[in-house]
Amino acid sequence: MGNKPFQNKLTAGATLSEIVAACSDADELLTAIGLKPAEYKDQSLRSVCQQLKWSENEVLRWLKRHCSSTNGQAKKEDSPKMIEDWGRYIKNEYHRKNREYIKAIEKDFPRVHQIHGNQYVWLKNMQWQFERLQEALQMYSRFEARKFYPLLSKMENAKGDLLYGSLKKVERGMEVIQKDQDRIHGFMKKLKVGSNNFDNPANACSTLRILNHNFKELFKNINEHFELEQEKVLPMVQKKMETVFK
Repeated sequence: MGNKPFQNKLTAGATLSEIVAACSDADELLTAIGLKPAEYKDQSLRSVCQQLKWSENEVLRWLKRHCSSTNGQAKKEDSPKMIEDWGRYIKNEYHRKNREYIKAIEKDFPRVHQIHGNQYVWLKNMQWQFERLQEALQMYSRFEARKFYPLLSKMENAKGDLLYGSLKKVERGMEVIQKDQDRIHGFMKKLKVGSNNFDNPANACSTLRILNHNFKELFKNINEHFELEQEKVLPMVQKKMETVFK
């Protein structure tokens, strides 16, 4: 996060081609909010934002935050081989990112509602649904970090000596995981439908565009998280339980 020479290249006075050269993800990030750098490559970010009526400071802060954390500095962990390692992996790779996206959305929502609330009435319902998703996701992450994965670690290390009552707790934990994932997916579906799949209206300000992008990234992270557990973690747990019961 604190790469000074790199950060100094990301200024509102820099051309888009200079920004893309400094940050390998800038092209994709800007395209995601409706700005194709190739079409403005010789113009400064300030000039482009003035033309589009966007906030140059907001776009710049957003670019710096994402570029500084992705421009060759953050490496994803290798997928674990043991059940007991999955808790740390899920916490580092998914819980953390979910919190970051939730925090960014929570910060931007009041301003978006203030600017576009009368123009897009669906924003009011969208905020209510987001609050429900936020609460459900926090409870889910807390359950995994404090109960489910510690219990899985205990099960794996018991080597067949785990008490029957503990195995029943693992079974109930798996049921909670499935139920909560279905509930969270329900909130996500309502948000996608209510927001027209987070598509940006033609005259949307930069705040709304960044908000929609953060929603898309949050949902992508949640889906990847849940798919990983469904396809990797829970089958491993089920197999281990069958071995213990023999």
